[in-house]
Amino acid sequence: MNDGSLKVYMFNVGAGDHIMLEFPDGSLGIIDSFYTFENLKLQEPPALTYLKYRVAKERAKDQPGKVIISFLCLSHADIDHVKEVNLLFSFILKEHDIVVLENFWLFGGYSDTIMQYKGEIENIRRRILEKLEGEQREEISISTSRYIDCLDSINKFKVEWNSLQKRTEYYFTDFHCITRYGNKEVYKAYSLGPIASITNKLTNSAVSSLFRQLFEKIQEFCNPLKEDEPIIIESKINRNSLSAILGIHFGEYNLIFGGDATGESLEASLDDIPERASKEDPDLFNPDFYKASHHGSKHSSSSGIWHKLYPSPKGDLLIGVSAGLKHEHPHEAFLKDVLECCNVKQVGANVFRTNQCSRYCNACTTKDHGAIDLDEWFQYHGCELSDGKLREAFFEERSKIRGTAGQKSDTDNKNFLAYIFTFPAGGKNADIKVHRGVSEKIGEYGNCKFHKK
Repeated sequence: MNDGSLKVYMFNVGAGDHIMLEFPDGSLGIIDSFYTFENLKLQEPPALTYLKYRVAKERAKDQPGKVIISFLCLSHADIDHVKEVNLLFSFILKEHDIVVLENFWLFGGYSDTIMQYKGEIENIRRRILEKLEGEQREEISISTSRYIDCLDSINKFKVEWNSLQKRTEYYFTDFHCITRYGNKEVYKAYSLGPIASITNKLTNSAVSSLFRQLFEKIQEFCNPLKEDEPIIIESKINRNSLSAILGIHFGEYNLIFGGDATGESLEASLDDIPERASKEDPDLFNPDFYKASHHGSKHSSSSGIWHKLYPSPKGDLLIGVSAGLKHEHPHEAFLKDVLECCNVKQVGANVFRTNQCSRYCNACTTKDHGAIDLDEWFQYHGCELSDGKLREAFFEERSKIRGTAGQKSDTDNKNFLAYIFTFPAGGKNADIKVHRGVSEKIGEYGNCKFHKK
């Protein structure tokens, strides 16, 4: 039964971002789409699994209703945010009679930039590959091909979705209230960044300038090219400057999702918002929940950013860090900045990171309200997109649930799938609850450096 709460699932998907919001009216918001099979045994983005479950429930009814995705937001096109996003795209298009995507939000740019980006990448790729050989050539070839494939997938879906549902995409280019959901105003969504001065800096320097530093590893291999190709390394533009910064205002709660925004982009946006916000806009700072930018890296954090972000907190700070083990995020400098800010503001700090190895490895503090078994819907993970199979799986699971009514689920022996942040309707900061969503179908990290019993 719907309790009127907003739920935010920050999924444990490895070294990348994947977040799902479930609003009181049952509509969903999806931010980015990453997953990894290694150790965690994920075969698809978990939000896709949840969509399959919702579709199965509707198809089991005599009069199926609609499954509403209020928005799909791709913060930017790096692989750790959009890996095989075409799986999600394919499902939305295939199930369009039931699944309705209302808004498609894309990273800073304009309607023609995606294919411009693709063309420039292909030009740079060709020039660089001509100068390299062996493993270096192979690695650059793979990384660029992945990005090109991703841009192709985004553009193809955009065109098909526009045609099918007669809607248009929105690009994050400046501060703006981008939607007030329906007549009920279930939530308000804001494009908080990147601000126009950042995107103008990129477009004024030509699209090609941005992509000359699109891949960090190119820098490692470009030394032999300096004399012949100085233009490749002259630009200092960071591709994460394009990353969307999304704000969601629900009741009295304020949530910010930082994508991979750079420290420069974050600070510029925080300085710009007061200049552009109107009296009708809610408090866009002092978030009750902040999804840390760039997985809690030192380059996306500073003492100044945190003090601007939280000038007058409403209570304990809840900070989500979506990270794997690869880069050992969150960085010590990030945590130092957070704690320094909290000490000055005299509030508690609650940092929730997804790179846990097991139930014993937990960065949560006082806000952890225990585990919730998610197997009821995560059973659909990796199943085929067949209506018959979905209905069959649904009825089979419903029988299991009826047969075990009253029995307590053994959540202690299941692995960590997501943090679930619950924001009760009409509540305040102190009412927020945080649970660990678990499932027996997800793997766990091995040899985790954070492991503590």
